[in-house]
Amino acid sequence: AAATAPTPVASTASSTLSKPFIQVAIFREESNATNAAAGLRSVGVVPVVRRSVSDGKSTWRVLVGPAPTTDDRAAMLSKVKALGYSDAYFVSG
Repeated sequence: AAATAPTPVASTASSTLSKPFIQVAIFREESNATNAAAGLRSVGVVPVVRRSVSDGKSTWRVLVGPAPTTDDRAAMLSKVKALGYSDAYFVSG
């Protein structure tokens, strides 16, 4: 049987993984989060910045994903860590 080429997956694709995202970093200042996201974009990593509020204080999370497979997620984590984000880890989003 002939092998078929894998279909490219957009960064907004759904995933069946329980933790398909990678939290790259979390910041107290939105500008720091947007700067980190811009740096990731400049090397081909597509991030999203999400605001959270806890006890009246805002934080901004920089996430990458969702990854469609465990192999893709592992590759993304490796790339993010190679960029200097050594504390990056898997999250549900």
